[in-house]
Amino acid sequence: MLGRPWISIKNVENETTLWVHDAPFSSLCSSGAENAQTSLITLVGRKKKATLLNYMLKGSSATASTSFHGQVRLVKDTKIARSDAYVLYLDCELQGESSPSFDPKSTPCSPKPVSWLRAGDHTTVDLPNLLVSRVLTPLSNVVCYFAADFGGIVRVANLLAQQAVESKSHTLPGPALPHILVVVETKSPSFDPVIAQQKLHATIAEAMAVTTAPDSGYSADGNITSHFQSIQILSLHKDWDNSLRSLVLRRRLLTLAEDIQRGRRTSHHQFSVQHIDAFADRILTHFCLDKSRFSFLRASRPANFVYNEFQTHITEILSLIPSQSWLWEVIIPLIASALFLASYPPGSHRFSAQSVFDEFYNKLCKRAIESYTNDNQIQHRFISAVGEEMAVMLRKLDSDPVAQSALKQHSERLRDLWPHFPLLKSSKSCFSCFMLMPEKVFNCRHAICNICIQRFGQKLQSEKHSYIFSECLLCGYAQKGSIFRLTPPTVGIRILCIDGGGIRGVVPLTFVQYLERELKEFGIPFQEFFDYVCGTSAGGLIAIGLFLMRWTPRECLMHFEDFASKTFMQKKESLSFTQRVQRLLGAYVRDYRYDSSTIGKAFCSASSTSSKMFNPLRNDMKIAVTTTTARHNVPCVLSNYNGGPRNGENIYHHVRAGNQEDEISISDAAVCTSAAPFFFKPKDVNNLGTFQDGGLEYNNPAFIATWECAVIWPDRCHILEQGNGYIDYMLSLGTGTSLSPTYKFGPHSPVRDRFLKRLMGNYMGHLDGEKQWKTFIKCIPADLRNRYYRFNIYFPGPEPALDDVLAIQQLKRQADQCISSDIQARLVKDSLIASMFYFELISFHQLQGGAIQCTGTILCRIRLDYGGRKKLYHLLARSCASFIISGRSIDCFEVIPKGMPAFRRSVDFVAKGLNDPIYILLEGITSRPTLISGMPRPVHQLIEAQGLQTPFGCIDHREVEKPLPRAQSKRKLHEI
Repeated sequence: MLGRPWISIKNVENETTLWVHDAPFSSLCSSGAENAQTSLITLVGRKKKATLLNYMLKGSSATASTSFHGQVRLVKDTKIARSDAYVLYLDCELQGESSPSFDPKSTPCSPKPVSWLRAGDHTTVDLPNLLVSRVLTPLSNVVCYFAADFGGIVRVANLLAQQAVESKSHTLPGPALPHILVVVETKSPSFDPVIAQQKLHATIAEAMAVTTAPDSGYSADGNITSHFQSIQILSLHKDWDNSLRSLVLRRRLLTLAEDIQRGRRTSHHQFSVQHIDAFADRILTHFCLDKSRFSFLRASRPANFVYNEFQTHITEILSLIPSQSWLWEVIIPLIASALFLASYPPGSHRFSAQSVFDEFYNKLCKRAIESYTNDNQIQHRFISAVGEEMAVMLRKLDSDPVAQSALKQHSERLRDLWPHFPLLKSSKSCFSCFMLMPEKVFNCRHAICNICIQRFGQKLQSEKHSYIFSECLLCGYAQKGSIFRLTPPTVGIRILCIDGGGIRGVVPLTFVQYLERELKEFGIPFQEFFDYVCGTSAGGLIAIGLFLMRWTPRECLMHFEDFASKTFMQKKESLSFTQRVQRLLGAYVRDYRYDSSTIGKAFCSASSTSSKMFNPLRNDMKIAVTTTTARHNVPCVLSNYNGGPRNGENIYHHVRAGNQEDEISISDAAVCTSAAPFFFKPKDVNNLGTFQDGGLEYNNPAFIATWECAVIWPDRCHILEQGNGYIDYMLSLGTGTSLSPTYKFGPHSPVRDRFLKRLMGNYMGHLDGEKQWKTFIKCIPADLRNRYYRFNIYFPGPEPALDDVLAIQQLKRQADQCISSDIQARLVKDSLIASMFYFELISFHQLQGGAIQCTGTILCRIRLDYGGRKKLYHLLARSCASFIISGRSIDCFEVIPKGMPAFRRSVDFVAKGLNDPIYILLEGITSRPTLISGMPRPVHQLIEAQGLQTPFGCIDHREVEKPLPRAQSKRKLHEI
């Protein structure tokens, strides 16, 4: 049997399922030929088809075929000697509901159920013909039908009519459509193929008319030409032997295939074998999901390609330009270059620039320019100029793909525009790519997105996922070696949440101090163990102090006690009853009891460049505090990040200023999150609104933190919405709660339970972070709850008042005793230590039986200097630490390496399949085997996260490496 299987059909539990075999097109080509141009010729039939294919490939040594495989198989034409061009045959024998000799258990393959095909539809739906029409035909240069295998030419005509009467299922332009060749046998010496073709067209038209309403206005010729380049007949004389027949057939097929190659070349639809591999998989997946039109252009976009916010970002830069002349001198060259950058990464297929522009960006550009000017002539000129400039850049790329890459052209364009960029600054738009919101800020206050950091930054050799800039990308301002560190794609997310509670904020600070002492031997600051931090009220002050002001836990506690004492300095015990009443009345008139200026001053930075809340940390850590609006009490988030667009269904608001000048300062954010009603006056922030204590809605910010992480890391943190994700841990720190019963029996007292007391009870209920935690944890899937930790202290009576500074020392003692005796403290320490390590896949290949052999590296995600690395190695050695992978223990290292380089441990293991979750645990240095960061995770998700299979390039423009091997290894599982 020739070739390798690609598609089989098998009904499974009364559901029609396509089974795709792991034998991609490129596996039939020579190594290194991924970019070779390839012609696909589909042969549809049975015995006659099989016999002639045999002779085409084997010549005179071939024999007539008697077997029937019932599949679509891939066969290479070995007579084509060129290394830069291949001809592959799609040997199609799908003529029924099932491939007769196929057994899914006998060979590695993956199922693709045809979801739109309901049970019983097989009586009215010709699935093999639909598969040929919607999958094989768009991929092929020629589709050849053998009339004798269908009982005559009329049956072939009916099949072609069924295809032509349907709406076009793909986006191939006219010059790229395939030829249809119908092979017939004849003995007549006067057979005229032209007359035969005319009769075939007439038969097809008649069959189409039967299934089409008379008043539909369709044209048979129009429908046929929209589906096929031509329909031709090849007659093979019955007296010829099979060798001569196959020779005539092959010459005709190759001639037609080359004709289509020319058409596809001129229409920018000539695909390499690597791209055909990808398109074949995607069009087949699309076919199984729905009947909508398949777009080759959209299917070729690299992973994580987004352009939904493009219009918003263009509109913003248009609002900043000082005059209309900037449209032609600055904006058009900049926008066109950014679009070209997004559309043509290394490894992408080069569709025409105009088709790319029209498909994705034309309408968005039109809306943006319409918001800028009502002049139709300017609008038209603007849109045309952007498309034309993209075309010019594509011609440069075609002339020299290396020297004129999209990345280099865009970098040069930005450099040319440096003099204009000092006037163009934004905290909401990346003015390098216009596709994403910025997440990193240069010293000059220009901000760009993380993807542009990866595109244009110089990779550090000593640190993974770290990039250095010597100058601002947008204006050239010297940066003195600014290093930006990004979160590795395969790590889990580590979350810290801190409750509010006034002076009881010393409780979580005491917890933090304890954990830092436990981790002291590593010499790593406590802050380095978290990716996302969210605090409310006093918890917000702690979050800002520890992570934005970079205070140590000890310094933060000292500052906290200092401004608490200064703010709440008046002692109520020294006042008479009358004085207390007078003071309360005065507070009512002023709308506050204490002055918040002490808090604001405590968080004022000495450097004006870092005083804004939106000032992303170079280590990619995200910090947020909650607050609420004074009017309508809407929950809000103030943060040092953007995180991407949020939908309108959120029950909270992420506050972002309209321009950089209006960004909220760190000191104002501190006042906003802690401005408890009655105690402090609401904080009015220019052009943003008036805010008060965040604890009024979410005194425990766990819900807010989880929702925000889902926006920032949508691939890893959809815990509440989808019930899965990669959270290493969430550590929630409380400020104490009362053990007094919340539910009491007995009648209502009209004297004691008056409305003011009931209102106050309701208000205090909103401040109960422990109650909110219990609600939150019930929303977490049960199998993930062991990753969520909570520390809190409990009072036998009511909690100390928010302003009771005299209770601070007792609270600290009680918090220290609580965490010291809590068994969870040991588990948290284990999780913090294990999360220092993560795994990255390097290569994989399939073994016989479907198992996957994986090779990769375990790395340390925390940046350590020489002394820190030395401590880490010695701690691992002293504790005989090891990793457990698939039940096998592997030492963290064999010997301590010279020079103390960054931690790196090469490992290899076998997974049962691409969907098999990998478990890697750390033991020895932890009290129990503990999962490292990002585990467990299936192999296929590691591949996706790292972008290891990128047939159309990567959005960060890293060079696409040679595709990883997918062919089966001859080794078996027990031989590894």
